[in-house]
Amino acid sequence: MKNALFAGTFDPPTLGHLDIICRAASLFDHLYIGIAKESTKHSPLLTCEERTELLREICGSIDNVEIVPLKGLAVDCAAEWKADYIIRGLRSTADFAFEYQMACSNHQMTGVETILLFSSREYAHLSSTLIREIASQKKSLKGFVPEVVEKMLSF
Repeated sequence: MKNALFAGTFDPPTLGHLDIICRAASLFDHLYIGIAKESTKHSPLLTCEERTELLREICGSIDNVEIVPLKGLAVDCAAEWKADYIIRGLRSTADFAFEYQMACSNHQMTGVETILLFSSREYAHLSSTLIREIASQKKSLKGFVPEVVEKMLSF
């Protein structure tokens, strides 16, 4: 049985995240979605509990997906849940250098392999940072996030 972990803050979850989740779920027996409690990059828009509930609702129809808390490093979470692989999404070549560095570090620490999935073209421009900016300006999020996220962030 091959298990994988897709870890992130998902603050908020985007259609790009959902695309990677669906594609990764089709490749593995079990896909864990590890939700980081805190981000070192920004102040959270949504609480960890809100992000967890949103992802449970968004992924509820995908049988082999499980939402789990991410405690510590992604490699620690992968070991805890017995994930053989870490899934990461690549939106552009600008993401590659960072993801390569993380993949090498994770492999050196634990031997876990990283699988990079390229974003689908229609979602390559999406990021949670962009969504937070659009939401802060009270603009429509239609076409950027799943409907349940759009409803939650509507002002």
